Amino acid sequence: MEPERWKDLVGYGILAPSPDNSQPWRFSVKEGALYIFDDKRRSSFLYNAGNRASLITMGAVIENINIAASHHSLKIDAEYLPPGDPDLVAILKAKEGDVEEDPLFPYIEKRCTNRKPYDGRPLEAGVREDLVEEAATVGGVDLSIVDERKRVSTLAKAIGRSDEMLFKKRELLEGLIPWIRWSREEARMWKDGMDLDCLELTPFQRFLFRSLKSWTILSILNLFGGARFAGLHSSRLARSASCLCLLTIPDMEPLSFIRAGRAVERVWLKATALGMAVQPMTGITFLWIVRRLKEEAFTPPERSEVIRIEELLKEVFPDLDGRTPAFLMRMGYAPPPSSRTLRRDVDRVLTVED
Repeated sequence: MEPERWKDLVGYGILAPSPDNSQPWRFSVKEGALYIFDDKRRSSFLYNAGNRASLITMGAVIENINIAASHHSLKIDAEYLPPGDPDLVAILKAKEGDVEEDPLFPYIEKRCTNRKPYDGRPLEAGVREDLVEEAATVGGVDLSIVDERKRVSTLAKAIGRSDEMLFKKRELLEGLIPWIRWSREEARMWKDGMDLDCLELTPFQRFLFRSLKSWTILSILNLFGGARFAGLHSSRLARSASCLCLLTIPDMEPLSFIRAGRAVERVWLKATALGMAVQPMTGITFLWIVRRLKEEAFTPPERSEVIRIEELLKEVFPDLDGRTPAFLMRMGYAPPPSSRTLRRDVDRVLTVED
């Protein structure tokens, strides 16, 4: 397929979510096919142990391309994780066909993260079934939805404790800082990361958040409960949701995480179509992955805390044994977000080889 048509599809692909809007992707068109690469310069953070967080992102990118291709009566064939280049995630080929447009296509450009408090009202009729059915379209991925308030509260506690660890552990925080854009002007210049409006912070929270620029200042604030304050904020946001949704996969294999990313995007787009607000709350699932792939990154007390967080997760999802929690998000009803993250131009991430 000619490069210009791939360029159009990549434009939809890069609207996928990525950790802290780091956009860890590169694309190349060669001999009519699209090559998708992980840009490790943008994905070298502790939460990305074994590259699993990036693979979720790439799955979401690929799903967007699949959906957009259907709008153009194109069918995508994907070869995942080809041998050779360790940064090469997939090779996509497209062919013309009698393809029905995916009903999720109109929502690719509307999907966004909404970090505002939600109003807590119950899920509307049929929403649970619609979301579970959407996740099931991707083989091997299951979606579990929690809306019973006691279980939501337990999971919110686990979410808060995992985010508290983010602000206590320097190696985790150092993965976040490069992607904070301290003004909207800085965000427009870089077209990546998250500006403070996207984070929906109060003036006092903005003041405290700027302490992240200095680990010394943050360490002092943590002596007075700074990290706990951040964790409590995350817990409150989780409790304001109509439901908390966990996507699980059967194992820790890289391909399973690509499939998880595809399901994440489909579920998120479906929620958008249903008029729901969505926010990933993935610190808890990424800690699970880090402990299994890079356990030496934790001190013994940190490892014990991660295990306690996992026990809370298992309390909410007792059938989790044998499956891997890949992605957690909250859903509910809320006003539109104050700001949306930006994306780098396609020409900056796509090259065409002769």
